[in-house]
Amino acid sequence: MRLTRFVRLRNAIALLDMNYVAKRIHELRDLLSNDGLTFEPDNTVITEEAIFYIHPRSGMATKVALYRPFNLRPFPEKGRYSKQDAARESGETLNRYHIMRCNFLSHDERMGWKEYYQTVQRLDSAFTCQLVSEIPQTPTRALKSMPLIEVQGERLVTLFEYRNQHLYPCDHCLTKVNSLMDATPEYTPENFRLSMFLESGFESTWMTRGNYSKERGAFAEMYPSDYEAIVETRLRQAGHICELCNFDMSPIHLRHFARIHTEDYLSGGVSYIHIRCLCLGCRSEQSDGLAFTEDRDYPSFKEAYASHNY
Repeated sequence: MRLTRFVRLRNAIALLDMNYVAKRIHELRDLLSNDGLTFEPDNTVITEEAIFYIHPRSGMATKVALYRPFNLRPFPEKGRYSKQDAARESGETLNRYHIMRCNFLSHDERMGWKEYYQTVQRLDSAFTCQLVSEIPQTPTRALKSMPLIEVQGERLVTLFEYRNQHLYPCDHCLTKVNSLMDATPEYTPENFRLSMFLESGFESTWMTRGNYSKERGAFAEMYPSDYEAIVETRLRQAGHICELCNFDMSPIHLRHFARIHTEDYLSGGVSYIHIRCLCLGCRSEQSDGLAFTEDRDYPSFKEAYASHNY
């Protein structure tokens, strides 16, 4: 048996495991729970309609929010913040979270993501806020007693951490949400909850571009306007190597044989998408893959695949 056939059989058996998807979802949920994980541009797709984190190993993806947990701000003269001050400042001034591409995120992307962000899935909209204040090189005795004094380069800073602060969505993101969501009352920072955006059924995992079809699957006619960006991210993560048979499509002249296979799942009221990079042959063997045998690239793919394996 050729190695590629063995790999395909092994992967097919793994996918038959009824707990396979549940394990991948649980793994992704663990990464994105609590205060999330450090923002990784290579694994995050920021579109005009949502922000998706795609786990590079499993290809499991879901909607997320981005927020900045650190903010440089001088302390008042007394050198203290009350928890009420922190909550008010973090919610209204310092730490708004983002749920789609807006002016601020576009600017940070152009600047090379110099701002520090966390990728998170928090349906309660409560995050950890750390207020950062620069202090003198030679701190006074009072400053030495402050919590979490750290050396960063040649300066000393102190971090005041406040957990479970309710944060409001970015004004620009909220404006776009109101323009995208029809037949709903206009949302304000006070009445909008992150769960409204992240919790959804199959039909609203991505913005609908057609009618949902139980017979043909959730993705038969449902694609976001930024679908190409999401596809390109997964192809890049997989290195243009088929995730079923390991056929290497990374050479430029073979990349047009790469296809994406997507499956929708619902867990805990939240939609997850399993995105896989497949070669044209493996894609045609999926339950909805018959049409791919009529792809104009299919004959040349069979030739390339045969020459690759013999």
